[in-house]
Amino acid sequence: MIHQALTKGVNMHVAGEFELARELYGSVIKLYPYHADANHNMGLLKVDTGEALDALPYLQTALQADISIAQFWISYV
Repeated sequence: MIHQALTKGVNMHVAGEFELARELYGSVIKLYPYHADANHNMGLLKVDTGEALDALPYLQTALQADISIAQFWISYV
């Protein structure tokens, strides 16, 4: 279920359906607040919608959840 929500969220994000993507990422974060991919994707969504400062907590949470993923570092920087 989590994987499906994230996959659909990414598809909506790429398609420019930002509000749907936000809801899907948010639903995962609500259940699993420290889910690395959900937080990373929400951070990217915030950046894409002009909310860069609001993205930082999500990107930081993704890093804290898994510091071994290079893309999380790149996105944070």
